[in-house]
Amino acid sequence: MSRARVGLDLDGVVYEWDKTARYMLREVCPVPMTSYVRRLLEEESRSWDYVEDCVPPAAWNWLWSEGVRLGLFRYGHVVRGAINGVRELSRFADIEVITHRPANAVEDTLGWLSFMKLPLRGVHLLTHQEPKAAVKPAFNLYIEDKPQNCIELADVGSVIMFGREWNRGYFDFSPSMRVEGWPAVVGVARRMLNAD
Repeated sequence: MSRARVGLDLDGVVYEWDKTARYMLREVCPVPMTSYVRRLLEEESRSWDYVEDCVPPAAWNWLWSEGVRLGLFRYGHVVRGAINGVRELSRFADIEVITHRPANAVEDTLGWLSFMKLPLRGVHLLTHQEPKAAVKPAFNLYIEDKPQNCIELADVGSVIMFGREWNRGYFDFSPSMRVEGWPAVVGVARRMLNAD
C-alpha cells in the first residue's frame, strides 16, 4: 500500500525566515534606518508583507542581494516543534519540501536542509515564483502558512494552514483549516490522512 504524500512549505512552517530577515535587517544591513523602524523589526510580523512594508526600499533590496549572500537562507531559527513534528509526520507519510527561493539561495537552502537531517523524500525549490500547485503529481496534503498559497493548493489537495500571526484573519476555508503549532498539525494530519 502506498503512503500518503505531504507537501511541506519551509518559510514560516519549518524555517523562521521572518525572524532571520528581521535580525539581518536590524543587525547587519548597512542601510540607515530610524529607531522607529528598528523597533518595528524587533516585533513579530503582523502581516505577510510586514518586513517589506517596514523598511526602506534600499534595505529590502539589500536583503535579497547581499543579505542572501551573507546567509539569509543558510542560517536562522527553526520554528518551534518543527524538527520533532516533521519526524513524527514521516512515520505515516512521505514528506517533500515545496518552497520558493531565489536562484542565488538554492545551495544555501539545500545546505540548511542537509544540516537539519529531516526525513524528506524530495525537495522542490521553485526559483521563478511558479505556483506550488504546479508540482506534480499533486500531494494528499499540504502544510503551508501563506494564505494565498493555501487557497491555490486547496484546488488540488487538502491543506493545513500553519497558524502564524500573519494569517490569523483566515479561518476554515474548506477543504483547508488553520492549525496552531506542530503538535496540533501532526494530530490533524494524522486524522486527515486516516493514519490512526
